[in-house]
Amino acid sequence: MPFEINAPLVGLLNGDINVHVHEFGSVAPISILEADKAAAVHVTWSLSGALVPFTTGTWYVSAFLESMGPGPDKRLPIAPGAAVPLTPQPGVGPVAYNVLIPIPANTIEITSAEITKPYKLVVTVTYSGPTGQPGPMAGFSDGPMLQFYRVDVPA
Repeated sequence: MPFEINAPLVGLLNGDINVHVHEFGSVAPISILEADKAAAVHVTWSLSGALVPFTTGTWYVSAFLESMGPGPDKRLPIAPGAAVPLTPQPGVGPVAYNVLIPIPANTIEITSAEITKPYKLVVTVTYSGPTGQPGPMAGFSDGPMLQFYRVDVPA
């Protein structure tokens, strides 16, 4: 998905974000997760354009599980490394970044009333300039849908 970049940076910077979920110990994308096992959200993004060599500041990465029905939404724990310094590079080639955000075991509680409820993963990558002031760039990933299950569903 492309980043949203507002004036005055339109055309001078471009960004892209990709997200997938995998179980720990694997890199294969997955959307059906055993609730009592840990998993991770792998977020990769890049920035390119004429201003990349001059763009400094910090990226902030967050992930949320939005309940598709009644029930609480969840903000996933902030991962170590979720505040990522921009690394200006000479030239205008893309600069790549990535973060793993954990989905701890039992983040989603499964009861017999909720065994079919899906969750939508929403990830944000926002930018703050070198002074900490939020800036005019952000990347959003809306999805994928995730289904959590338990082998032994409590009644």
